[in-house]
Amino acid sequence: YMKRCKQIVYSLFPMIGVIILILDAKTSFRGAADGIALCMKTVIPALFPFFILSAMLTSSLIGRKIPIINKLGKFCGIPSGAESLLLIGLIGGYPVGARTVTQAYQNGQISKHDGRRMLGFCSNAGPAFLFGMLGPLFPKQWMLWGLWSIHIASALITGHLLPGKAGNKV
Repeated sequence: YMKRCKQIVYSLFPMIGVIILILDAKTSFRGAADGIALCMKTVIPALFPFFILSAMLTSSLIGRKIPIINKLGKFCGIPSGAESLLLIGLIGGYPVGARTVTQAYQNGQISKHDGRRMLGFCSNAGPAFLFGMLGPLFPKQWMLWGLWSIHIASALITGHLLPGKAGNKV
């Protein structure tokens, strides 16, 4: 009986949503158009350069030790030589960092286990998003730097707390 009730409730909400969209189609069209315009004016221009540069940086640095962040990599259990993925994850944030980690896994540069762990370091907003998209919302520049610092600290703590340290060397 409970299973049937859940199915009805789960079906009811989408049906109500469809009815609302039908009755107020102009609002949904306007919202979609505004969302696409915002994406084209701010999100894509802010993130596209990071996608290109992160691919170039990762391909040139993967497998090389980066002395500056090597100790941080050891602390977080990152496989030796994959420090560039940490760097991209912290600078690029979720879209760029996650894509870069996925690409490194698909190219056989890191194991599946290490790839899953590395995604923990990509759970932050990058500076392109913070400064490009949210900049106008903050009255003081230092607030954005503080917010980015919180994101970096959160990503490092998350990555450190994830179980299973580095399994393979790159």
